Amino acid sequence: MSTPQVITCKAAVAWGAGEALVIEEVEVSPPQPMEIRIKVVSTSLCRSDLSAWESHAIFPRIFGHEASGAHLEKATLVVLGLERMGLMHSDQKTRFSVKGEPVYDYCAVSSFSEYTVVHSGCAVKLSPLAPLEKICLLSCGVAASLGAAWNVADVSTGSTVVIFGLGTVGLSVAQASKLRGASRIIGVDNNPQKCENAFGVTEVIKCITDGRADFSFECGWGLTVTLGVPKVKLEMSARYGLLLMGRTLKGSLFWGWKPKSDLPSLVKKYLNKEIQIDDYITHNLPFDDINKAFNLMKEGKYDIILLGESREELNERLETWRRALETHGFRLSRSKSEYMECKFNKRRRVSNSEVKIGDHIIPQVTRFKYLGSVIQDDGEIDGDVNHRIQAGWMKWRKASGVLCDAKVPIKLKGKFYRTAVRPAILYGTECWAVKSQHENKVGVAEMRMLRWMCGKTRQDKIRNEAIRERVGVAPIVEKMVENRLRWFGHVERRPVDSVVRRVDQMERRQTIRGRGRPKKTIREVIKKDLEINGLDRSMVLDRTLWRKLIHVADPT
Repeated sequence: MSTPQVITCKAAVAWGAGEALVIEEVEVSPPQPMEIRIKVVSTSLCRSDLSAWESHAIFPRIFGHEASGAHLEKATLVVLGLERMGLMHSDQKTRFSVKGEPVYDYCAVSSFSEYTVVHSGCAVKLSPLAPLEKICLLSCGVAASLGAAWNVADVSTGSTVVIFGLGTVGLSVAQASKLRGASRIIGVDNNPQKCENAFGVTEVIKCITDGRADFSFECGWGLTVTLGVPKVKLEMSARYGLLLMGRTLKGSLFWGWKPKSDLPSLVKKYLNKEIQIDDYITHNLPFDDINKAFNLMKEGKYDIILLGESREELNERLETWRRALETHGFRLSRSKSEYMECKFNKRRRVSNSEVKIGDHIIPQVTRFKYLGSVIQDDGEIDGDVNHRIQAGWMKWRKASGVLCDAKVPIKLKGKFYRTAVRPAILYGTECWAVKSQHENKVGVAEMRMLRWMCGKTRQDKIRNEAIRERVGVAPIVEKMVENRLRWFGHVERRPVDSVVRRVDQMERRQTIRGRGRPKKTIREVIKKDLEINGLDRSMVLDRTLWRKLIHVADPT
């Protein structure tokens, strides 16, 4: 038998907390004793991956821990293993690297890679009939919930179950409790639409917080089972007298299952249609769209956007969607649906009809927030500009303990700002038809942050350029130009028949516009950026050259 060698493959590498994952060519070390190398076929995104990506301090790292794949051409399910500080438990080393730099493991699985190395005890042989793209959810979330309800809590017939949080884990607990005959299954979540799926939730209580509580109290005599991973505070305290009087708190890490023998039985239950998994899957995305998956999970909801030329056409499309969803056991949320009527010109046909779902009248709004961007009915971006500035300040305040600490070197503060704060402001700006007033507003907000970091005010009469040199931060307006031109290059290099190119080449329908100056378009902004920087459209074909020409370096 030949000795395993180092192989190279694609992996999604997180280089910093909250930073977009980058598809890199990584080197995967050969497996050590009691380890095997797995070809990952399918992997799912768990909330634990998102929380670790946002808050952990160990980077670069390859996340992912719910996976199915193949070992020696046999279907394999991978379950989470033991690792500490991103290193494998056996030899305290990582199995990944990029150009010689180590890339740390996550849960000893790191499934956001085409190949990974795991302990042999974490690999479960599966039936060849199992659909790998679905049963990967049994690696953690769904299996954890079923085990918590059946093995740890031992839910009984006629019991009442309360579930806090109706994600995959919470809804799986609901399914398990329903199969055990629970009479009442109460879900608590800040998004009531989640319980509209048929997983067994009998009633829902809308959470009045942002989804988290600083304190919670269980005042009955029941059993509390804790699932999931806390984002920040790992410690907890309890009064001894409560435990002495019969209260019970149980943790559930491996869910009472013996993975090698029990997980194949869950797969068999799925194949026999005794448990359901398919409905937990909301999106199927290619590996290259992994950042889109993170964005969808951060949004916490799965929206449908319908477009129509008139209110009557929109009503027809809404009715089609309503019927299609209700046929498959889903329901359009009446309370969360809303519509916006675009007012890009003042000469538009006015309709007296209402937009409805069935008999429910949908409220009209003047702006939408979608995937972190604010869309206005008048086509302007003022709301989005203000929203991005507020997002930047929110990130800045979270890190103010570092950014305002006089003991922290000023260059380190600048690096922290470039890594954590500035990306929050720049998110989505590549598509802005930006005006001078917007650039001024964003630039003023950035300078306030930088001066505050330096412990200076405008009364100190220090020029902006000097402040920027001190912290090592380029003007954010110039970074906005870089973002726009980078996106422009990306669009131009796409095939002519791709969707993004076809939309870009659409000609606006000839209509009679109202009085006043025409609205500024992204095409005008790009044309001006190219002229100012002495660039030509043909240069975008060479990606490396284009990135070099548009790059705005931060002062060193």
